[in-house]
Amino acid sequence: MNKTNNQFKAQLNYVFILWIHIAKKNNSFNDNEILFVAKRLIEEYDEEAVKEAISEFESLQNKVAIDEVVSEIANFNINQKYRILIDFFMISTLNTTNNQDIQLLLQYHQFDMDAMSILGLSDESVMFIEEVFKSCDAYFLYQALFEILDKNYFEANNILKNSKNKVDFICSNNFKIIDAFGKDEAFDIEFLLFKIEDEFLVVNVLGKDIGLYDYNETCNFTSLDGFIEKFEEESFLFTKKHMRSHSVYSFNENTLLQIDNGSIKYYLNCSLLRLLFEDNRKDNVECFLHTYSKHETDDRQAKNKDERDGLDTIYGLRAINLSCGYTKSKAINFNINFEVNQGELVAIMGPSGAGKSTLMKALIGEAFIIGGELKINNDNDALKKVMNKIGYVPQDDVLINELSVYDNLYYNYRLHFGDVESKEFVQKKIYAHLRKLGIYGIKGSKIYQNGKYQISGGQRKRVNIAMELIKDVDLILMDEPTSGLSSVDSEKIIDLLKDIVKDGKIILTVIHQPSSSMYQKFNQVILFNQSGHNIYSQNSMDALRMFKLINDEKIYNTDDIHDYEDVKCPSCHSTNPDLLLEVQDFEKNDFWNLITYVKYFTAKEW
Repeated sequence: MNKTNNQFKAQLNYVFILWIHIAKKNNSFNDNEILFVAKRLIEEYDEEAVKEAISEFESLQNKVAIDEVVSEIANFNINQKYRILIDFFMISTLNTTNNQDIQLLLQYHQFDMDAMSILGLSDESVMFIEEVFKSCDAYFLYQALFEILDKNYFEANNILKNSKNKVDFICSNNFKIIDAFGKDEAFDIEFLLFKIEDEFLVVNVLGKDIGLYDYNETCNFTSLDGFIEKFEEESFLFTKKHMRSHSVYSFNENTLLQIDNGSIKYYLNCSLLRLLFEDNRKDNVECFLHTYSKHETDDRQAKNKDERDGLDTIYGLRAINLSCGYTKSKAINFNINFEVNQGELVAIMGPSGAGKSTLMKALIGEAFIIGGELKINNDNDALKKVMNKIGYVPQDDVLINELSVYDNLYYNYRLHFGDVESKEFVQKKIYAHLRKLGIYGIKGSKIYQNGKYQISGGQRKRVNIAMELIKDVDLILMDEPTSGLSSVDSEKIIDLLKDIVKDGKIILTVIHQPSSSMYQKFNQVILFNQSGHNIYSQNSMDALRMFKLINDEKIYNTDDIHDYEDVKCPSCHSTNPDLLLEVQDFEKNDFWNLITYVKYFTAKEW
């Protein structure tokens, strides 16, 4: 068996065959289960590798008995063998993630081997799993994984130490830290770091605040600071892995682990991992994570504002009692108040004719600011100075149909910046953005040819967004980015925008009737009523809560509610963004007075 085949079979096929064997015994071998498992096994492979593994799998499954499969695994080197066994254990216990009975047992550290039956595993299946580990000389690993699953980390550590095998682990469970401002920062994480000889694995058990990124080029950073700086400035050069529950991932020199709760970021790379696994250090994993604080970055930018004129980057936008219109004598919208910062995706909503697009036009100089203040980086007179840092994506395409996707971007860049940069530099920049936006594969396609569009509506929207991103803008304004798109393409566009703001951009977008999942991705909502008044500009979920309270007239203490469960469907966790317009329409003329009254008294300190 050659090395390449060995690698594919070890990482994919052998684990899958072991799982199929017990799935058939438990009558759980169906499409849903297969999808559930496969998503956790193919993450680290490209399309060609997966195709090759599938063709190998057919012959392997038909010709090799299960005993031979186990025997071959037992003869692999330690790294391969233990990776297969950990993968096998994690997918065999996948049902712990959505089984309430199991979660209750785990809460009180009462999950033992007898509890496997609750997962739908028969006694015969459990015996088979045990035999696989025993045949591979790794029953100690099976016992340790059980203790880890039950959160008995001390016991797991003792088992691994007593085994005298070259396996060690660190667990980082949900933790809190006190930041420089005295704020209690919580992190939703639960992951394991395994060290097997000189290689590392990450096992994501549960949690939403963890990300894993692989650098796509040769890694030659002399320090972690340089690695992080490259990631923060050019994240498009990194491939993000889907951190699914009960999934196993390789961690190598090109890998960067990020813990981000939206306010503070922690980073970990191989150099820090080696330190962590030294004696007496791994119990203090939080102390060794490299900190990157959004607050600290903003403070540093503010402190150096005068030195760099404060206008090289737009890091904040604030409106105070702003009013805008297309003539200096007549305002279309009134009393606009909001404050947005780097990394925020903001929805602008309201009935037709409420002045949503007028606000957009005012921000790009195509409408007048009639009253109030607009501050950029706390500067009242900055708008004209930063026009080159503001991008605008209109509702309709701005593409030249006769040109290819690449040529549209290339000539747009040249028109904006001239011929200062080399052709190779511009090409590299365009390719990077095409990859980030998921449209690299259509770079040579014409926009329109032979009487029809050659790329889809969703792809054209992405190209329009790329037209602004290649100009290195900080603030992106979008008018109805999902208009005319299918629900699937609309979701993808909002996901894309959410990804873009992670690079420190600010995006304001007019949007009409977003779906529940789309709405929940927005950080803030700027809401207008029919007469053009800005009636709400705060957290998007807080807005939904206020309108639901007005609609339902139910009284309860929102301080006791976790994760806005009061505005979500108990079964599917969906929300109803249409309430923002429906309640206005129902209340009619009284609504402006009502919302003004409610806002005043809810903001008042008693």
